[in-house]
Amino acid sequence: MKFPSEQEQLRARQISAQQIYKIEELWKTNPDATLEELEKPGVDDEPQSVALKYEDAYQYQNVFAPLIKLEADYDKMMKESQSKDNSHRFDDASRLTPTEVRQSIL
Repeated sequence: MKFPSEQEQLRARQISAQQIYKIEELWKTNPDATLEELEKPGVDDEPQSVALKYEDAYQYQNVFAPLIKLEADYDKMMKESQSKDNSHRFDDASRLTPTEVRQSIL
């Protein structure tokens, strides 16, 4: 690991733990996201907090509908990530020598 150059150190900036958490969450859906994208309006909007009592059904719906959508999107993302094909084929391995097989694994 090399140390950053003086130019890179001058370009560096301090970020908070909260910003680190938010950018890591954003990277899950957009691997090319940058810190500048966190500053855009609407990126880090938190859903409205849940109350113990609601004045009417309209208020209840306005609080819970975004939460249900967030949960559905998260479940969909998790299901898609679990269903990715992670299988490996070893059809051609029968023609390789044991040394070649070990090297291909590494």
